[in-house]
Amino acid sequence: MYLPQPESPGYGWPGQAVAGDLAELKAKNLLGTCSYMDPRTLATCKSQASQVPAGDSSELPYFTNAAIGYSAIDGAEALVGWTGTFCRPGQTPECLTNSNVQSALERGGQQHVHPCLHALPR
Repeated sequence: MYLPQPESPGYGWPGQAVAGDLAELKAKNLLGTCSYMDPRTLATCKSQASQVPAGDSSELPYFTNAAIGYSAIDGAEALVGWTGTFCRPGQTPECLTNSNVQSALERGGQQHVHPCLHALPR
């Protein structure tokens, strides 16, 4: 388990992948988020992202006050917790808010992980 720490976008560490995904979402670059997803889902991600009309960001996920929480690594998979509010237009619930940096690990990661990232390659 690793303590919360600021992360820059990258591919060397699970928290960096989440930071990269968040940076791409903030830039409204849905195709860019695919590079931070599990490689097994890359083709599906790119296919779905290419179906979103250019300039139409009304259905894209968005977030406020996002920060990386605790990270846990088990072999080739990782769970990265977060704090902030993450929203997915048209979904129920549309927004999830978390202010407890430990909650993803306390609840087994099922309710309070990034809506798009449940496990990341190491």
